[in-house]
Amino acid sequence: MSLLNKHRKKLLMIMLCTVLYIGISYCNGSNANINVAATKSETVTQTPRPTLTPTPTVQPTATPKATPKVATKYSNGYVKVRKKASKKSSQKFLLKPGEKVKVVKKMKKWSKVRNKKGTGYVPNKTLSKKRSKAIKIANKKASNFKLTGYCSCYDCSEGWGTQTKSGRKAKANHTIASDLTVLPLYTEVYIKGMGTYTVEDKGGGVKGKHIDVYCNKHSQCYDIQSQAKVFVIE
Repeated sequence: MSLLNKHRKKLLMIMLCTVLYIGISYCNGSNANINVAATKSETVTQTPRPTLTPTPTVQPTATPKATPKVATKYSNGYVKVRKKASKKSSQKFLLKPGEKVKVVKKMKKWSKVRNKKGTGYVPNKTLSKKRSKAIKIANKKASNFKLTGYCSCYDCSEGWGTQTKSGRKAKANHTIASDLTVLPLYTEVYIKGMGTYTVEDKGGGVKGKHIDVYCNKHSQCYDIQSQAKVFVIE
């Protein structure tokens, strides 16, 4: 009986040792797997996230102002260049037939022009693209006039002195008398070889294409040329 108990105790000890062995082996195996997994996770190289470069803000580029086109044109005659785009505006300077200008701005009826004399306004109709055409037009507008001279003496003025039809006083190198149906009062003309004059008077014997030029002295009346080409200033 004691021998049987002894064998039972021995068997129980063996079973207990077996169970403990199996448990210890299981725990060691689990720990080893955990360590391997941890090692693997540490050795895996993590791919770094790409650094995002901020896109620079594109500033809108200012559109350069278009350079206005400058056209070259030529005067169709003797043309007043005025301070403003109006016939009531005062004259800045005078263009001669075929004189070149730069058109810096074109409007409906007027053009802003410039040359070495300055800048001002002229009617569009007084300009041509070609110089030869401009001179041709100017010559067509011109007319040959008979010229005479008069002064303020009684014989010339019939007692009117320097008083004129316009109400202005006659001035040498400025006042002329004409047939007012041909050249109305205040018409400005360029007499070739003499210069610019204004119609301010009329004469009883002045008919048709005839101009009477006012002079300071009677003796000067005889120095007036007998005929000349006359251009109406526009």
